[in-house]
Formats: sequence, C-alpha cells, structure tokens
Amino acid sequence: MSRMMSALVALLFIVSLGMVSAPAAHADQVTIPLGYSAYGLRSQVEAHLQYVEIGDDRKGSTQTTTPLERVKWFRLFYQYENHGNTTEDGDLKLEFIDDKGNVYKLDERTYTGDKVSPNSIGSLKFVELPISRDSNIVTIRVYKGFEYTDFPMPGQGAVTPTATVAPTSQPVTATPSTPTATPQPTPYVIPQVLSLLVAGCVATWIVSMRNKN
Repeated sequence: MSRMMSALVALLFIVSLGMVSAPAAHADQVTIPLGYSAYGLRSQVEAHLQYVEIGDDRKGSTQTTTPLERVKWFRLFYQYENHGNTTEDGDLKLEFIDDKGNVYKLDERTYTGDKVSPNSIGSLKFVELPISRDSNIVTIRVYKGFEYTDFPMPGQGAVTPTATVAPTSQPVTATPSTPTATPQPTPYVIPQVLSLLVAGCVATWIVSMRNKN
C-alpha cells in the first residue's frame, strides 16, 4: 500500500472517529421561538416567554401516569424581568390549549416563580408537561388575576385578550416538578464536511497515481 493510500485510510479513520463521538442531532425535537411577554397582577415584573421545545425526551423530573409511547413533552422556557426598584417574585399561571380544544394545566404544586432583584433579569426557567402524542398546542394562556391573554403559537393567528372561561379537563395526567434550565446548544454534525474531505483525499490519491504512471 502506497504512502498516499495509507494517509488516506488514516484520515478517513480519524474523521469517522470524530463523527461517532459527536452527538447526533435530535430529529425528534422542535424548537419554536416565541418572543411574547406579560406582566403579573399589580407587579413590575414582566414575564418573557422565550421559546417552546417539543420532543420525545423528558428534561425535567415531571412524571406521568400515561404510557410514554402515547405522549410527547412540551416545554415552555421563560425569564422574568423586574422593572421596579424593589425585589419582587415573578409568577406565572399557565394553561396550554391544543387544536382539539383540550386544556392542559400544570400541577398545582408546580412552582413557576422566581425572586428577581430590582432592574434585573432572572435566570432562564422552564415548565414541562406531557401532552398526547397526536395533539398540537396552538395557544398558550397566561392568567393575570381573573383575566387572561391567549398567545398563539407562531403561525396560528394574532394575540387575542379574552375573558375568563371555565377550562376543560386535562387529557394527560402529570405531576410536574419545578425544573430550572440552562439552555444547551443543539448538538449537530456536518456530513457535508466529511464528504468534502473524502472527495479531496480521493482526488489527491488519483492525481498521485497518475503522476506515478
């Protein structure tokens, strides 16, 4: 085996090791930016609804009595911003409504609050709950006292403040925890780079063999 062929094999081996060790992208997870915000009742704390993740894997310690093959996990990431001059607790009361009209609620024990210093932004947090696998959440409902605002998922229409209505029952039973999240970069691989490296090595080897001939 020529030196060029040996170098080619070694390079392909190194690149393949890197591809195996690199984490694969989660094709089953979807991230949806939101950019909504809402104030609490008689509060200077603003809740920023940053983005939603929907996937097959659970990130927190939320439990469900529904078989896992029948659910997917819906996570809302948010931060509080205190515009006041005194420390305040941010708090969110949330509901999630799917395209069939089903209303998903967080467990009453779920803590969504965060103590925020004056004129500062709190840490990124999330709430997580299981929803039926065939469901599509179209509305995030944020309560402010006895009133609420419905924030549609992107592509579902305009924001519409509405009056309070009696919620329907929750189709999936869950016992959420109170997780706090630090956003993680989405792992990825670039197969195009591998293809270019292989093509370059093969071309170099071909040129080398022609020169020898």
